[in-house]
Amino acid sequence: MDGATFAGFLETYRGRDKIYRILSYLSQFVAGSLDKLGHTEASSRLQALGSALSACRVVLRLGDDLAMWQVTKSFGFGSTERNPILRALGVVQNLFDQLYYPLEHIAWACDAGILKRPSAVFWLASVGAWGMSLITSIVTLLVQLHGLNLAIAGRQRVYTAASESLNNLTSDEEEDDEEEEDMVNAQDESLSSQSLQGARFRGGVRQHKANPSFQRMRREPPRRDAPSSAAWSPMRRIIPLEVQRRNLLLHLAQNLTDLVNAIHWMPPGFLWGGKLSPILVGANGLFSSLVGLYRMLLQHQMKHNMESNES
Repeated sequence: MDGATFAGFLETYRGRDKIYRILSYLSQFVAGSLDKLGHTEASSRLQALGSALSACRVVLRLGDDLAMWQVTKSFGFGSTERNPILRALGVVQNLFDQLYYPLEHIAWACDAGILKRPSAVFWLASVGAWGMSLITSIVTLLVQLHGLNLAIAGRQRVYTAASESLNNLTSDEEEDDEEEEDMVNAQDESLSSQSLQGARFRGGVRQHKANPSFQRMRREPPRRDAPSSAAWSPMRRIIPLEVQRRNLLLHLAQNLTDLVNAIHWMPPGFLWGGKLSPILVGANGLFSSLVGLYRMLLQHQMKHNMESNES
């Protein structure tokens, strides 16, 4: 990605949010590492930086309710989704995502003193909604990967069958070409033997051999039409599916690492709630953020290339 494309990416809200997320988790990771090495002052400063960036992202998300509502309204009950399992999962995930934002807004308002209520319960509820959304998304991705693997396997079988048919066709053509070459050589020898029987045939033989069509037949045996390129279309169709599978696997890894952190922020006693070190939390968040940034940059680049081609 060139500088102009990256600058355009940073001009978007989602682009800046990804960068803030990376810096926030990076600060937490480095702060935990410095604290373990005994550099408490530097660790405290980086922790403060990470907390400020996280609070900035919370404020920026205050306007996400309407955008999320448009997504929920557009999907509805999933009438455009053919798979009933994916349809149900999409509805459930949109529900949890829709609940997440107002819960976080209320928790932020309590911390800011706008609402005179304890914020802990709302923070816990928002993290729970986020965790349930991640679980739903993970199940959705697994279902999509299963369907995609079946589609890839089916098209690979078609490609293998087409390749074998093409190889058989090529072998048959080579055998036919050898037979045709033998026939031409036999005709040549017959004409040569006949020319020795009398001078009155010599002129005819020379004239026959001088015929351009005869010479071309000797050099280039008759060829059939080349196999249609449609035989290779399954391979061309497999490649986009492989790209989709890679994107789904990256998305799955991103959600899994986020889920690890979400469970860590649950109350102690719930699985590994509160048991992860700042270094591990920062590493998980940093990995998830980098994967998300990579996926977003790819989508932004593809969109930019499509717009360039249209213009």
